[in-house]
Amino acid sequence: MITTLPFMSGNSQAIRLPKAFAFAPNVPVIIHKEDNKLIIEPVPTLANAPELFKKLGEFANQNDFVRDELVENDRAW
Repeated sequence: MITTLPFMSGNSQAIRLPKAFAFAPNVPVIIHKEDNKLIIEPVPTLANAPELFKKLGEFANQNDFVRDELVENDRAW
């Protein structure tokens, strides 16, 4: 566990992230609270799409997701 102390930066409280927790430069982040925890995470973008599709595939495999065969219907048009 790494500890750090908040400090004032102008009128805002700030926390320096240790190098081990640093985000890449210019990556927008979302900050929100859950109960008594402060959560900082990168904003989802299309750059994350391959990772999201991979997770979706893992989810489908874990839940035995099976698509029924597609049945063609006769159409009168």
